[in-house]
Amino acid sequence: MKDYRSILSRCGWIIIIAGVLDIGIMVWCIVNQTSYASSFNIFAVIAGIFLLRGNLRAARLISFFMSFFIAGFFGILVLMPFLLPLDLIITYFKLEPMSFLLMSGLWVLVMVFLVWSYRELTCPLVRAAMDKTQVDYRSFWRKPARGFWFGACVVVILLALVRLITGGSTAEQAKQRAAVQAGPEYRFHVTSLNTSSSGGTKHVRAVVAAYNDREIQTIIVEWSE
Repeated sequence: MKDYRSILSRCGWIIIIAGVLDIGIMVWCIVNQTSYASSFNIFAVIAGIFLLRGNLRAARLISFFMSFFIAGFFGILVLMPFLLPLDLIITYFKLEPMSFLLMSGLWVLVMVFLVWSYRELTCPLVRAAMDKTQVDYRSFWRKPARGFWFGACVVVILLALVRLITGGSTAEQAKQRAAVQAGPEYRFHVTSLNTSSSGGTKHVRAVVAAYNDREIQTIIVEWSE
């Protein structure tokens, strides 16, 4: 039993450190008015505390979320060419190589952290401790590996929604309006599209990336119909 507790303790400290770093980055981005999508933050700190206390039920739940995030992060990478035009990705790499490499390095670091945590929390010693304390990790809904399926399904659904939203007639209209502002020498991709209705009037707000070989601009277009 001592061995499994040392594994949970080691994972707990690593997850807490990751959560604290994530909180620090989030605060820095808020102060500097930079957008940041945070996935761990305070939840990682709380999860790490449960692991430090040797909670096997928490270990089962956390390993499920680790597999969920592994599938999600990997799926987004694989499907990235379907989410963004390939020439836009190449242009971003040419214009901002350091930022691109930094993001790629961060992605690799996060994936290593997730895979390592999942392997540690599902190792034979931890599973044996769960068997001894009657923590169910074998049934369909409680099996940690089910997170891979859920994560993959979420990515596919997300891809379908993005393609539906950014590939319709409203998105084409947003590109046309962006072209009026930027000029014909750019290519266009809708990165965000929001619609709302009030009093029988439909209001549309879209964020469009206008890009060529020299630059990438962000154009916001709004209209009512």
